[in-house]
Amino acid sequence: MDAGQLLSIFRSRVHDNVAPYLWSDLEAIEFLNDAQNEAAERARLLRDSTTAEICTVAVTAGTAVYLLDRRIISVERAKLDSQRLPMQITSTPEMDGPRSATRPGWPQQWRANGTWLSDSGAGWETQTGTPYFLVLDAEGDRWKATLAGVPIANDTLRLHVFRLPLADVEDEDDEPEIAPRLHIRLVDWMEYRAYSKKDTETYDEKLAARAAGAFESAFGERIDANVRRKQEDRSPSVVQFREF
Repeated sequence: MDAGQLLSIFRSRVHDNVAPYLWSDLEAIEFLNDAQNEAAERARLLRDSTTAEICTVAVTAGTAVYLLDRRIISVERAKLDSQRLPMQITSTPEMDGPRSATRPGWPQQWRANGTWLSDSGAGWETQTGTPYFLVLDAEGDRWKATLAGVPIANDTLRLHVFRLPLADVEDEDDEPEIAPRLHIRLVDWMEYRAYSKKDTETYDEKLAARAAGAFESAFGERIDANVRRKQEDRSPSVVQFREF
């Protein structure tokens, strides 16, 4: 469905078919974009490994820290062009952990060589050499990626990610990026946003809660980013869309 069709369904549901509207077209479009972002984040709907501006990072020798694209929700795989195997994706707390040097599955160079990573985790931020770890930490509204060790040669880092839509819906001819079969469920979140508007003619707590519940049934519960990261242990947790 395009945005015009979704707006028509939305206006029918909220009984706002006659101008002047309680919710303007600009508001309704904003509700639609918010709905698509919510759905993409909750249910991990948009997997990407080919969009260069999001999935490709030019690595410069001597530079370990890179800010990733704001549209990235999570990184599922990371690999340097110069290496045969993918990198280990981890976080600063794990790298600093007391037993990080002996964790199974981590590169032998890091587990055995105390000059790279001591039992206390000291030294990993400054040691140079082939990067075996991609250390991800939240930095404002995006991910900060730190390569450990610090690269000694230029390279290219290629990512597999779950992300938000590439672009917002702007006019009625645009279509949401998520799968067409899911478009109708976006209207639930549009209803939730509409009935949450603090105005005597629009605010309805019960109708907002009902619409939010329908959206959650389709796309899953919103989880705090820090809680999600701890639960996932760097593996995707995809909420399956439920057909109605």
